[in-house]
Amino acid sequence: MSSVAEQEQDPEAPLIDIDASDVAFLNSVRTSGVPIGLQQPSPRSRLVAGEGSCSGLQQCYSGVLEGLRKMQRGISSSSSSSSSSSSGIAGTIGTGLLVHGCHLLADGWEHIVWGNPPYELGRVPHAVLLAWEEKASVVIFGTGASERDGKKESEVTVQFMYDHWEELSQFDALKHVPLDVALEMMRRITVVDRETQNTDQEVRNGLQVMAQRRCSHAILVSSPTHLPRCLACACKVASAEPGLFLGPMYASPSDTCYEGASASDVVVVEPPHRGDRDKELDSLQFHELVKRTFRVKPNEKAQFLQELTSLLEKYGV
Repeated sequence: MSSVAEQEQDPEAPLIDIDASDVAFLNSVRTSGVPIGLQQPSPRSRLVAGEGSCSGLQQCYSGVLEGLRKMQRGISSSSSSSSSSSSGIAGTIGTGLLVHGCHLLADGWEHIVWGNPPYELGRVPHAVLLAWEEKASVVIFGTGASERDGKKESEVTVQFMYDHWEELSQFDALKHVPLDVALEMMRRITVVDRETQNTDQEVRNGLQVMAQRRCSHAILVSSPTHLPRCLACACKVASAEPGLFLGPMYASPSDTCYEGASASDVVVVEPPHRGDRDKELDSLQFHELVKRTFRVKPNEKAQFLQELTSLLEKYGV
């Protein structure tokens, strides 16, 4: 029987038998409804969370648990089958993590990516914690959208992680993690995305890799000020390509936001849907108007925003 390590290295290998750790994973889903590690990735962060802090979203996750139930049924019936589809749910096991990239010119890049010990986990420490708790099959780091000294965004992020690995011990939430063992795990399961240029591409590539590794579910990791858009992009990609990845998708925020911002600064504009709305306004789709503002030419943005500000002031807002 092939080992778990061999299975991870060879996605085309025959399906492995279920061991005690797999049973524990399935039991955790059955009893809690939430994959291991998502209940409270950094619980101590609440102790130091001030008003406007990002850690208020620490328990936030999104997904469809029916996918996990299908996965359980698929594993139960897989003993009679010699192989399974690489992108299907039947016969899958393990977690796939996508750590969304942060533009290398972003204000406060190091704080966003790393955080501030002992309680504030950036995207990378948060991902390491989830990977350990979930016994992840793969962790994908994006993207290729920016570069520094000839290295892509993802490469810089992964190198930063390895260069500061011992400093992970300074985070309270990672005190129980044997870092030497976790380092071997991360070196084995890390995938560096050097090609994608935007979030849609980043998600599509990540889900494709997870399908190839037969992951049962996907977890998106990013900042609270970025993650809502990441999840929207993931849903859009999954809707456009239904067979790309059939497992449920979850979103797990780090504790760090864009510099000077918090989760309360994120605005989500939904299409009109409430039955008590003024339907006479339906011809003026506000969410479409917001989309159009992003298409204003760069050299005209300053004038546009000044005129928009004046218009809002005219109406007392």
